[in-house]
Amino acid sequence: MSRTHFIVGHAIVSADGFIADEQGRMPKPLMIDADWERFQAELDASDVTLLGRLGHEAHPNFKLRRRLVLTSGVEGLQEGEQIKGRVDFLNPVGVPLKQALVHLFPDGARVAVVGGTRVFDHVLETIGFDVFDLVVANEVILGAGNLCFTKQGQSPRQFLHDCGYRELAPEVLDIAKNVVLLNFVKTLHNEG
Repeated sequence: MSRTHFIVGHAIVSADGFIADEQGRMPKPLMIDADWERFQAELDASDVTLLGRLGHEAHPNFKLRRRLVLTSGVEGLQEGEQIKGRVDFLNPVGVPLKQALVHLFPDGARVAVVGGTRVFDHVLETIGFDVFDLVVANEVILGAGNLCFTKQGQSPRQFLHDCGYRELAPEVLDIAKNVVLLNFVKTLHNEG
């Protein structure tokens, strides 16, 4: 990935590693005010939000942020209009994500990757994350649903370690609800 494109993943997970319930919706116990405020500030600071079609359809773009939606519903890159917030659609089978980012943002961009699972998987497998912000709600157990990463097999925290990411010092977001932000960065042997 070009050094001018900075890729940041954002996820909040239950203690057992799920980002959504079995219907693909974010359950109320994962809706933490302290995380939401931090997350919104991160999106405001980003040039584009990368997400899947279901997330795009489920979450109206009230702030008119620029979005890049990964979907199999188009053949390649379908560029949107600059009206009421620009939304571009990308099928990475037709146009690789890296190529699309270079085309859309030739001078670079801060890309906020917000999921879901297939989007996180795709970014990890193709271009990688410069940083992955993993918020863990340690008191929330879902027992089933959508995992952060399809292949994680263990906690997303351990999975990111196993994929070559280094964990920085944790930050407590909500003491009462035991919610912690874990930042992961690429290690030197994982950079390219």
